[in-house]
Amino acid sequence: MLVAKKEFEVYPQYEEHEIPRKKNSKDIKENNKKNSKKQLIIKIKLFTFAIVSLLFSLTILFRYTQITQLESDIRKLDQSIVRLNKEKQELEINLEKIYEVKWIEKEAIEKLGMVYPSNKQIIYLSVESEIEEKMNDGQKKFLLRVFDNIKEVFIEQ
Repeated sequence: MLVAKKEFEVYPQYEEHEIPRKKNSKDIKENNKKNSKKQLIIKIKLFTFAIVSLLFSLTILFRYTQITQLESDIRKLDQSIVRLNKEKQELEINLEKIYEVKWIEKEAIEKLGMVYPSNKQIIYLSVESEIEEKMNDGQKKFLLRVFDNIKEVFIEQ
């Protein structure tokens, strides 16, 4: 009895009917099995969490590389837009230059070696001829209208 009292005093958390008993080998094996199952479940949960975290991280990394690639493409396209706008402006300036009569005259003289005709080179043609005498008034009026139309076309340009 004295021994039981001492044990009770040493383990005050147990009440009288809960005095610890010695565990036999069956109890120890069952506890080991329960503990190993719990540890296995915990390991599986940790492994699953690690795999999910890894996949999530890889997904984020993959998307980041795609975003970086698209930003690089956008920068290249912006640079080409700037370059093409400069080229367009240069072409517009050259086009305006081409439309100027003085530029055309200068290019014709310098590159093609053209010169204004001298008085000796100019030939004047007389429209009055025998053909005109043979035509009736209707044909003459028709030809005059054709020449007037041709003249108007060239004057408009």
